[in-house]
Amino acid sequence: NISDLNVDEDIVGKENYTSPNGVVFTNGLKVEFTGAIVPSSYEGKQYYVEGVGTAIELLLVTDFATPEILLIEL
Repeated sequence: NISDLNVDEDIVGKENYTSPNGVVFTNGLKVEFTGAIVPSSYEGKQYYVEGVGTAIELLLVTDFATPEILLIEL
């Protein structure tokens, strides 16, 4: 389908990217892909955008979650 977004070809590794709805990707931007996404493994997951200006990377938000609290007693 010509309207499919191919994340690996259209975004990852590119210097800059502007989404079809006009969002300009910037470092630290949190994005979620929905709709006609290729590959489908990106769909429904949230990513942080990094590397804008050199080579865009998409970092899974869940990789940055801290599920436990560390209590430090002094």
